[in-house]
Amino acid sequence: MTDRIVGLSLPTGYRPPDQPSSPPAAPPLSALAVLNVAPTQQAPYFATARIDASGRVQNRDAVDLLGWLRGDALLVTVLGTSVVFQRRPEGALAMTAKPYVVIPAPVRARCFLRAGVRVLVAADPAQDVLVVHSPASVGQMLRHFHTQLAGGDQR
Repeated sequence: MTDRIVGLSLPTGYRPPDQPSSPPAAPPLSALAVLNVAPTQQAPYFATARIDASGRVQNRDAVDLLGWLRGDALLVTVLGTSVVFQRRPEGALAMTAKPYVVIPAPVRARCFLRAGVRVLVAADPAQDVLVVHSPASVGQMLRHFHTQLAGGDQR
């Protein structure tokens, strides 16, 4: 038996029944939102990281961007359920040789952070600050932001 290739002919203008005859029209540019972001000298850096059992939050890129070195004094402040690290002479913690910050146990408890939790790490070189945002903090910020985008009031 010899294999034969048989061509398929479809009537002119044929289209499958579940497909529209033409693609939907794109919205006019005036209907699209425009996001204007002012350029800064150096943009903030964002990443996620896990907290280990000792409270370490490791992110080499964030620490490198800030230029923090072993022995730098770090001031720790809690804002809601976010932890703010600033390089300050009066800081009670010191930067380690490895690229991570350590969230002290009382701070972890206050911010509801436990081992294995994934957090948002934000490093802002213009402010020389590293912020660790808890999932609760990120959720609250996103709810507020999305409410504002939708033009509604926040409840």
